[in-house]
Amino acid sequence: MSAPLPVALRDQLQSALGTTYTLERELGGGGMSRVFVARDEALGRDVVVKVLAPELAAELSAERFAREIRLVAALQEPHIVPVLAAGVTANGLQYYTMPFVRGASLRQRLAGGRVPFTEAVGILRDVARALAHAHDRGVVHRDIKPENVLLSERTAVVTDFGIAKAIAVSSTHADGAAVVDQPGGTLTGVGVSLGTPAYMSPEQVAGDTVDQRTDTYAWGVVAYEVLSGRHPFVDQGSAQRLLVAQLTELPSSTPLHRARVPDALTELVMRCLAKDRAQRPSGGTELLATLDTSASLAGRRWLALGGPRRRAPALLLAAGIAALLAVGARVRAARSVGTDEIHSVAVLPFENIGGDSADAYLAHGITNELAVTLGRLPDIRVAPGVSARVLQARGLTATDIARTLDVQGVLSGTVRRGGDRLRVSAEMIAARSGERVWADQFEADRADVFAVEDQVTRAIVGALRPRLIGRGAPPVAPGRGTADPAAYDLYLRGRYFWSLRSEEGMRRAIDYFGRAAGQDSDYVLAISGLADAYAVSAWYSYVPPVEGYGRARELARRALRLDSTRAEPHASLGYVALYYDWDRVEAQRQFERAIALDSTYATAYQWYGNFLVASNRPDEAIAAFRRAQRADPLNRVTVGAGCWGMLMVRRYRDALAQCGQVLELDSTFAVARLWRGQALDMLGDTAAAVRELELATRLSARSAVSVAALAHAYARAGQAPRARTLLAELTSGRRKYVPSYEVALVHVALGEPEQALTWLERAYRERSHSIAFLGVDAALDPLRHDARFVALLERAGLR
Repeated sequence: MSAPLPVALRDQLQSALGTTYTLERELGGGGMSRVFVARDEALGRDVVVKVLAPELAAELSAERFAREIRLVAALQEPHIVPVLAAGVTANGLQYYTMPFVRGASLRQRLAGGRVPFTEAVGILRDVARALAHAHDRGVVHRDIKPENVLLSERTAVVTDFGIAKAIAVSSTHADGAAVVDQPGGTLTGVGVSLGTPAYMSPEQVAGDTVDQRTDTYAWGVVAYEVLSGRHPFVDQGSAQRLLVAQLTELPSSTPLHRARVPDALTELVMRCLAKDRAQRPSGGTELLATLDTSASLAGRRWLALGGPRRRAPALLLAAGIAALLAVGARVRAARSVGTDEIHSVAVLPFENIGGDSADAYLAHGITNELAVTLGRLPDIRVAPGVSARVLQARGLTATDIARTLDVQGVLSGTVRRGGDRLRVSAEMIAARSGERVWADQFEADRADVFAVEDQVTRAIVGALRPRLIGRGAPPVAPGRGTADPAAYDLYLRGRYFWSLRSEEGMRRAIDYFGRAAGQDSDYVLAISGLADAYAVSAWYSYVPPVEGYGRARELARRALRLDSTRAEPHASLGYVALYYDWDRVEAQRQFERAIALDSTYATAYQWYGNFLVASNRPDEAIAAFRRAQRADPLNRVTVGAGCWGMLMVRRYRDALAQCGQVLELDSTFAVARLWRGQALDMLGDTAAAVRELELATRLSARSAVSVAALAHAYARAGQAPRARTLLAELTSGRRKYVPSYEVALVHVALGEPEQALTWLERAYRERSHSIAFLGVDAALDPLRHDARFVALLERAGLR
């Protein structure tokens, strides 16, 4: 409970309320307000008085706040707690009054145990009715959560409608300009949340504009929690991780299915949780109509499957089935599919259902292993993983996904760790019949990760072989390079974090790869992975070139001394030769050697594409990027590389389309946002470029490359002061490494060729990787006829 209200403040609040209300007691409050119960003397009833926190009130315009409150007060609906009055105390604290609702909040109800199905649907319908009424009148709540849903006599009512907006739009800077919602939902200078992290929509987290669909997202989170008994992101342990999850993670529908929530209602809840707001119900009216239809179908099915009158027999039947299953050591669900023949497959992302989000790397690794292995079969087509993931996220069934992607089979599964055991379940659905071609479960010791991967891969290919057009022998999974399960587990974790491409991800990748190599000193893949992590850290300017590429060269050579037949260290050496030595001959030799050793190694094709871009061979470069995507269709980095490549060869609209594929997979992948923003910048759509690059800067935790790209866009948009502010941030000395090449690009955009050439000279001395693109980078075109620039090209061996 909050501290007692100071006497002076109590007197001021009582004075503002006059004789109409008498303050009685404090209920508490949150970061935005203090909450009190007062007696309405004229009508003999209790009311709630909410007083905004002093530090918040100091940043608000009382006039604007009162105007917004008047709009909220116009809401008159049985499921909305109305605003009765609003005012300002003598010392400028805004307050408003509402009826006192006797009863518990939905949060308190959830703390008391699972909510029965019919009660849960009734609560959700009441909240949807409140949203429909408000949305029809242009009011968005912005903070739907169990604490703001009150339960009174079996009726749910929603409180604090429009208050978050009233606070947001009445906030002022020192110059008196109105402020909209801040990125991350925080009011400038105050640190007060304008939304609750656990219920914030992706657009609120990203700082974008909000609308009615923001409320439908929050309704979906609440519905998921009420129906399944758990929050969709229950594994996230901090507000920051929750915000990241709201942006990046697609909740599993498994808890809803386990709670026996009927399919129609589950589909509605998952639709509300779509990251893309265009996929959600448009507002409360559509939500309510869809809910009524879903709940009607759900209720009938629930009764048919065992409602209150049939529950005991159902439990007895379930117990009997469980007893029968316990007799066998294992149950396999393989079935014949008649005349179904499979020669094309979609591999859906395997779902991590072990309750530990740290195991996401394992599900990712198994999914990728299966996609790559099936792709090696002769005459078998594997659909792009990005498309499969997007369709799955939109709630399509396996047969719908198969129809959309024009494949004959869909493979999906789950991964669970429990104690010292690891269980993988997988199944293949035939598109034509909708029947299960094959299903199985695999269990092993927690440490035997790669053994389970091999079992799953071999079993699936072996089971499908009679139906597959490609009649080749089941491929042998590539050697893991170590007999130590612990080392392999550490290696998998390293590759997962390496794929994130963030500074923190690279730091953790270096840690895991290093630990894997320490566990097994002859582990070539771990040593090569460590080389890649250092090299890519330098590419994104997380570390200086000499530190990143110099260390990468040592490690790649060490890996080759251990095994010269592995593709990975050859590709790593090609990367260093291209970006640090500027030796195209050696780079080409190493990349081509890597591809010859392993024609399925996507990273080799991707980095070879980079080489072809630097060599001004655009058509070949695009072909290499496409080959990389085919080799590793589930990797957002591989797909995103095509976006970067098209940007660099000046196919800007193609770059936007390619980036769109990545962002459908993960709308918060910072580098895809970066490259999309740069493509928009080069197309001259500076306003859109600035918006995209501002988001990229936030998502990347203000990486140097993103800040520089945003400064470039500001300069081209005619906002030179903002560009110079970011330049000062980059060159302030607070960063471990200043990307000199990117600083030069900002000076080019500002029309300052002398400063640009000075920074390019510095980039040359530092051996910046970007010097490799000096001859093709469109952003440098204004300098191409300058004698100093021509001389720099010659010194770098690029003429």
